[in-house]
Amino acid sequence: SEDGNAGENFVITKEMYDEYLDLCNKALAMEPEYYQLHFQVAIVYLRLGKISKSIETIQNALKYGQNFLIAHSLRGSCFESLGVPNIAELSYATGINISFDNCESWIALVSLLGTTRGEVTNAVQMIRAAYTGGPEAKFKEPQRHPVLALLLGYYLDALGHDAEPSALFDFSLRNGGGVTPLFFKAAVGVTSGDIDADSFAMLRSAFEMLRSEARKSMRETESKVGVALDVTGYYKGIELVIHKLIPTQWKKLEEAVYVYKNILEPLKVLAPKTVYLTRESIASLLEETIEEEEEKSSGIVLKGGCRSYAGVPEKRVYIGDAKQRICSAIDAWDDAKQSMSKDIPKQLEFQFPDLVAQEIVRAKRASKNDKKFSLSTVVAIVPNTRREDSQTHAIMRSTGFIVSFASKEGDYSADDDADFDQQNARFLTNRGDGGDLGNRDVLEVPFDQIDAWANDFVNDFRNWKKTRDGVFNATNAIAKAVLSHVGDAANVIGDWTFAKHARVRSPVFLELTFVIDEASEMPKLVTIDPTPSLSGHKKYRVAGCEVKEVDEESKEKVNEYAFPIASGVCDAAWMFAFDALEDDLLERERCDDALMNFANGAVSLI
Repeated sequence: SEDGNAGENFVITKEMYDEYLDLCNKALAMEPEYYQLHFQVAIVYLRLGKISKSIETIQNALKYGQNFLIAHSLRGSCFESLGVPNIAELSYATGINISFDNCESWIALVSLLGTTRGEVTNAVQMIRAAYTGGPEAKFKEPQRHPVLALLLGYYLDALGHDAEPSALFDFSLRNGGGVTPLFFKAAVGVTSGDIDADSFAMLRSAFEMLRSEARKSMRETESKVGVALDVTGYYKGIELVIHKLIPTQWKKLEEAVYVYKNILEPLKVLAPKTVYLTRESIASLLEETIEEEEEKSSGIVLKGGCRSYAGVPEKRVYIGDAKQRICSAIDAWDDAKQSMSKDIPKQLEFQFPDLVAQEIVRAKRASKNDKKFSLSTVVAIVPNTRREDSQTHAIMRSTGFIVSFASKEGDYSADDDADFDQQNARFLTNRGDGGDLGNRDVLEVPFDQIDAWANDFVNDFRNWKKTRDGVFNATNAIAKAVLSHVGDAANVIGDWTFAKHARVRSPVFLELTFVIDEASEMPKLVTIDPTPSLSGHKKYRVAGCEVKEVDEESKEKVNEYAFPIASGVCDAAWMFAFDALEDDLLERERCDDALMNFANGAVSLI
């Protein structure tokens, strides 16, 4: 268009995906051995959150293309997101057997061992095996890959090494490893005492220059297409660290039951209508719901215990037909387990994630008129290595909220067809903004504009100020609770502790999502995402004229908030981490100077 905003409101809807799937399935009916198309269909199912269908389709691709390398990698990624690392490990190892030079399989396998399982020593040994080059040392690509060098340096640094990590970070930096080797090289230099102030300043200046270029590129792309995109690769490098190098304890936050028992339940005041029970407890839950809560509750939703598997297969169970629906839901769950576990060797002892239940909120499907929506905010933790007390780590919050609500208005009915029932069930529970891409609208609202936005969106929301303050207070309470839990010295997973991560100084991030509805007023925490996306985080921005009354001349100033909120807290966290490193460096130099002065004084006395 003439104003350059043609793509501003473009969203790939579920209907577009359904049309594409229909065409693909017709093609596969004529040519079932077209394994590349099976893989494309699996990608679409994954985008729709249907991981069980995605895995089943990947298996069809591998049936006709046993050496289809990227299908093995995707299969491993799906199982890893489900919290089934042994199957993921098999898939990644199969990819390595097919092609020893395939560095992506090595990276996935190593990060699985080091990050998910906490087996840091094993991860180091695995990378060294990749560096040997295989039979006759003829495979050279792993030795040249900057990310493998970064991983090896990171794990060795956490284990207490200094010299080799510094060399590896330098290698990664010089061979296209992105922006993060700059920080890690500075951090290991400060820890070991092998870096001076001038070298540190050079590394920090280079990091800042790349960050500035990224923000500039995001300004330019947003002005053209209405979406802030980083074309410099800066945030891509940061996200690599978030996804591959986050503390092992952070990965446990993917599991709903783990979060509820260790974070939510001790806080008591959060998520009062949310229950996370294993499959064995569902029958008693139904009886209790029917007998005691018939007037207050519409029923429960059955879903997977892992965050990545929240909606597959998803079944709503209503009061009145609970027994019949519960049997149907469990049967569907067992069918999904069987479809995903077929062809898996029995010796791997396949264990599927828990089936859990969550109470339905008595409210209409989220829409503007229903006054029910979700608010997400990103929290950054910057480790402090000067003290062992985890509570001294710095906690930083993003400068705004990501607001999500349903894009389709209208009431729901328990008599809706099963497909509609399954696709839209998330809007009836305390679950945040996951789900099909076509079923939501998203805005980013800075802190200083949230009241103006609320006055427009929920202008008769009772006690909005109380709700807003509840979000602020809950964010702080949850961040401190998570940090206290994962930072506990007793919280050891494999040979990994949070203290080892703190040694490498890398910030870590959490995206907290709350559901807000007028009936309860207070926010309910529904999701803790330990691996949030930072670049191009959401597709829409709050325009100045939508959130407050402004004249034509001041509109641009009101809408200057041009960067995704998550990337803003990312920038602040990494700059704060550099500040902490610089403080340590200056403190060390002061100590060296004092020691030198003492030595000179002692010599003069002699």
